[in-house]
Amino acid sequence: MHEFIPRRKTGLAAMLMGGLALVAWAAPTPGSLAAGYGAEPRAVEQVIAEAGDALRVNILLPPRPHSIRDPKTGRWLYGWRVCAHLEPGDRVAFFLLQGRRILYQLIEPVGANGLGARSVADLCGLPLPLRRAGGKHRPREEQHVDPLLGGG
Repeated sequence: MHEFIPRRKTGLAAMLMGGLALVAWAAPTPGSLAAGYGAEPRAVEQVIAEAGDALRVNILLPPRPHSIRDPKTGRWLYGWRVCAHLEPGDRVAFFLLQGRRILYQLIEPVGANGLGARSVADLCGLPLPLRRAGGKHRPREEQHVDPLLGGG
């Protein structure tokens, strides 16, 4: 009896198969984004209202894939970034969600100038004024240094 030994593909067949494998591997699939960040969260307002003790939630930025480094453990967290304004209490908040689970949250009161705290604005990517009311630039030592992002 003869034993069947599969032959290794050589020449054009190997090139074509290898090339197709690379193309198939590199092509994004519908579920590839959900693999690391989780599924896009649903009922975001309800999840945030329960977490932040808010009666009214105004979404400032809709859910987008995002990753941050946890300041306590140093591990990377992957989820969906949502920034919101919470009432009552006039607060701004940053949430990192995976489905209905909150991985990280930062809630701070809105300042007298009507803007959120610097750390929430940094995490949300919202623009902040770089000048005081008097029109002078802030000295370097007064700028906020965010432990998550570094710099100032």
